[in-house]
Amino acid sequence: MMIDVLTAMTIVASVLFSLLFYQMDHLKAVHAAFYRVIAINQLDNFVSLLNSHHASYARDKLFQLWNEENKQLLPNGAGQWFESSSHECHVSVRWIYQRKQSETITVMC
Repeated sequence: MMIDVLTAMTIVASVLFSLLFYQMDHLKAVHAAFYRVIAINQLDNFVSLLNSHHASYARDKLFQLWNEENKQLLPNGAGQWFESSSHECHVSVRWIYQRKQSETITVMC
């Protein structure tokens, strides 16, 4: 009788622990997706700023402000951008959450 109770408690405990680990993994995946969405929004924001300000001094100042936001919103967040000779702007943002991650976009500017 006592062995049956211990066996049942062991099975219940192992099921509950497996559910706990599943939820923890799911939470990490949701957190990673949250940072990716922030990064995509940051890229979209900076592209909008690039398209509305064509002077290079204004773009440099906006980039500095944008990069400060990246540092606040993303863990170890940093962005970069450059304009190629064919008027394409390459904008990227990177951050570290569990591993190095980045998002990049290329637009006409």
